[in-house]
Parts: sequence; C-alpha cells; structure tokens
Amino acid sequence: MDAVDIIGAIAALCSVSSFAPQALKIIRTGNTEGLSVAMYALTVSGFGLWLMYGIIQSQWPLIATNASCFALSLLILIMLLSPAARRRAAGIAESKVGD
Repeated sequence: MDAVDIIGAIAALCSVSSFAPQALKIIRTGNTEGLSVAMYALTVSGFGLWLMYGIIQSQWPLIATNASCFALSLLILIMLLSPAARRRAAGIAESKVGD
C-alpha cells in the first residue's frame, strides 16, 4: 500500500463516518425532521456519479467510499420520502409538544 492508497483509505473512512451517525439516528428514531429532501436527492446523485466514475477508473477508494456513502445517503432519502417515517416523525414532534 503506497501513500496514495493510504490517503484514499483515510478519505474513505472520513466520508463513510460522516454519514453513519445520521443514518443510524434516523433508523433508530425514524425522525427525519429538519432534513432537506432536495439536499439528499442531490447528495445521492453525486455519490452515484462518483461511484460510476470510480468503477470506470477502476479506483477502489472511489468505489468503496462512494458505494458506502451512496447506500447511507439513499437510506436517508428513502426515510425522508417514506410516509411511515413522516408519520413517526410527526408523532415524535407531537409527543414533545404535549410533554
């Protein structure tokens, strides 16, 4: 493993780590309040395009990183668009107001 591969691996770890806490929180709570559908749609598109670019270039750091980030951001987007997730978020918001 050379310096370029090490930089790619560290970048991959940072990128994936940035989305994991948000995705886990949304999975646990179902609360997507305050998140932008447009931002996540754009993010999913960007990661998908970077993934395709990495595949075309046969660059494992791009492939691994963007496949992971694509999956996590897509999960968040699906939760944002999911009627069940919206109902759970509304229930959480209503229960906080009534407390």
